Amino acid sequence: MGKVGRPSTYKPEYCNDLLTFFEKARNLLKKEEIGRPRTKQTERPSTKKDPIYYKKKYPIVLLPTLERFSTLAKIPLITMTGWKKQHPEWKETVAQCMAIQKDMLIQMTLNGYYNAATAKLILQNCHGFTEKEEVTNKGTITLKFDHQDTKA
Repeated sequence: MGKVGRPSTYKPEYCNDLLTFFEKARNLLKKEEIGRPRTKQTERPSTKKDPIYYKKKYPIVLLPTLERFSTLAKIPLITMTGWKKQHPEWKETVAQCMAIQKDMLIQMTLNGYYNAATAKLILQNCHGFTEKEEVTNKGTITLKFDHQDTKA
């Protein structure tokens, strides 16, 4: 008996397309022209000789996501998720892309491009980060045992 259901829409070249999509966004970070964004809306140059830093326009570097790739490629996200079970090379490519996304998110947040609270939320929900709190207890515990002899 043959296969039942629709044939898979998976194509091996999707792995390269996805990696290229994520790498393209990461390569924008490496370019010198991105510059550093303002830290405050009211930031002004300190002297008249300073460049008009606050009026420069900086390119928007969008965080690459599987959702945006699925929209651009016109492939439902649920379909792409299913491919991870059937195609090991797709699963490996997605893992590589998630590592790129995590690195970009951390670097862009540290450089002031992304809001720290939003970055924290994404890292916790999409990349397995957790908040850790160390709890220490200083004190003593005394255990008292009553021994009763029982005869059989």
